Amino acid sequence: MNRSTLAPLLVALMLLLGACASAPTPTPTPTPRPTLAPLPCPSEYDPYVDSEIGFSACYPTGWQASKYEDPETKVLGVDFVSPTQESEPLAKRISVRVAPVSADSSEEELLESFVMELMNRRSVSGREVGPIAAIVVDGRKAVEDSQEGPVFSGGQSVQMSGWVAGFPAHQKMWYIAVNGSSESSPEVEAIYREFLSQFHLVPRP
Repeated sequence: MNRSTLAPLLVALMLLLGACASAPTPTPTPTPRPTLAPLPCPSEYDPYVDSEIGFSACYPTGWQASKYEDPETKVLGVDFVSPTQESEPLAKRISVRVAPVSADSSEEELLESFVMELMNRRSVSGREVGPIAAIVVDGRKAVEDSQEGPVFSGGQSVQMSGWVAGFPAHQKMWYIAVNGSSESSPEVEAIYREFLSQFHLVPRP
């Protein structure tokens, strides 16, 4: 297995932090759409456009954006991190990761590989393995799953929850994850849904 084949699995492991899912049963019908300039963001969200990676999105106002690059796997990405406070030491985080894949892999094969990884992570973590959601992100077939598990923050163990979505596009695998403390789970899911609804691929220069 070459490095380009391994990259999607490594990214999935980085994003999931110990949770994930199963095989998609429903098949969504993607609606083809042209790549567009970013639309105005909702109230309390700011626009973000990355022509190098190739996407635009809206993220919560006041969060810090920082680029990510792994020279070994060639994975690129961006993290959007919320300010922390004493009452909530675990920052909320939106992570976008883009991994190169083998040119021989079809989009259906890439999507199925991610589904299998989600199933394996659920099995390893002791979570129930069942059908996961098939969704559409920017007009493309995708799958998503919830995440949960402990993480260490500020010297203490904090229960984490969140969501992750993955889809293939332009011979790459895209992963979008939103995580936060379990206490803020409804807010984390709302941020995740809003981010996905405003996420678009854009042409690279």
